[in-house]
Amino acid sequence: MSELRARGRITAASGVPEAPAVRRQNSFRVLRRRNFALFWTAGLLSNTGTWMQTVAVPFVLFELTHSTVWLGVGALASLGTGLLMGPIAGLLADRFSRRLVLFMTQAGQMLAAFALFAVWKSGLATPGLIVGIVVVSGAAGGLGIASWQALVPQLVEPDELLDGVRINSLQFMGARAFGPALAGLVLEVFGPSGAFLINAISFLIVLVALLAVRPRPVPRAQGQWRVLDHFREGLRYLLARESLWLAVVVMFFISFFPSALLQLAPAIAKEFDVGQGAYGLIVALFGGGAIVGSVFVAMFADRFRRSALVIAGSISIGSAVVALGLAPSYPVVLVCLGWMGISYITISTALSTSIQARVDELQ
Repeated sequence: MSELRARGRITAASGVPEAPAVRRQNSFRVLRRRNFALFWTAGLLSNTGTWMQTVAVPFVLFELTHSTVWLGVGALASLGTGLLMGPIAGLLADRFSRRLVLFMTQAGQMLAAFALFAVWKSGLATPGLIVGIVVVSGAAGGLGIASWQALVPQLVEPDELLDGVRINSLQFMGARAFGPALAGLVLEVFGPSGAFLINAISFLIVLVALLAVRPRPVPRAQGQWRVLDHFREGLRYLLARESLWLAVVVMFFISFFPSALLQLAPAIAKEFDVGQGAYGLIVALFGGGAIVGSVFVAMFADRFRRSALVIAGSISIGSAVVALGLAPSYPVVLVCLGWMGISYITISTALSTSIQARVDELQ
């Protein structure tokens, strides 16, 4: 495994690699690339379905148990499982066709979604069974996320990488907004089984797109398959470079804890006595704020230092979380979630764009 070589100046205070001056062009131009446009569109539709399921699962667990503890268990099953798959996911992305890895993991998530639909529709659902299926889905998603991110550079030209990363982030955030909003409507009309079925079908779109795209070939890592050895080597490299481990720590806190808060949406909806449709809106406002932030980042981020964006966004999202905890009414909750979404995407896009653009891939 070759060592990562960082290019460009790095601001250790925020853990953000600072890029040299770049041209200021609209990032949306990258959608003119056929391969990227196909992959991006399929991802938007499929991830919208995934977020519908993400909203439906805590709703189901709360319906079955009326317990916030089970909401936490469900969040851990989904987020924690994906996190644990990280070291293996990176090796898969390095050593195998990223398109093949994605095809297999997306198919696994599709089967898990069909299983959720079947057990809920048949009346056989139990909290343990739902969580077990979520673990399988989370593991499949975790194994595929590194390949998803690593496939983007193969679908765009080298000078379009920053644009590709930004628009890819916009796709994720768009799904994070549309999915919960649609889930609220589907839960109201068809119940959780409708959300599970739509998600299962949406994976077919990605599978078709993966068959249609033609990624640019890249060399694959050689050597023996030693997960722990490669993980330790990567960890040593990371810990030896303050700016990089700071970036990873910031990304972890910004990604994990706001997502965990969103798992409590059913309890928040109950606290303010709102219906199923409004429950979906609680999560959708976070995504809506993220879309606003994504458009801003895609069009204007090059005018600001990325370290400044991360610092400002971190202060902003912390303030939003405190305000959410003190919110006296449902409208204030919605404002706080939109505020969190804007802050979240500003930080995460600045970090992921900088790291992916300035650090060579592990070979």
